[in-house]
Amino acid sequence: MRVVKVAGSQFEISVTETELSILCGCLNEVCNGIHIFEFETRLGVTMEDVSSMLDTMIAGLRASEGSAKP
Repeated sequence: MRVVKVAGSQFEISVTETELSILCGCLNEVCNGIHIFEFETRLGVTMEDVSSMLDTMIAGLRASEGSAKP
């Protein structure tokens, strides 16, 4: 993973398919695998925000699988 660009509070990063898969797995566990007491207080975001981010990342993985060349 590498940071491509930083502009204020916006970050552009580049990740490999493997790295994206790892991030998806971690977020999936946070959303669906473990209970985090006071989730929003501890993480500073809502479960819905994390779930939405996970959905976007999974869509990216699926798109990369569909574009793989045989």
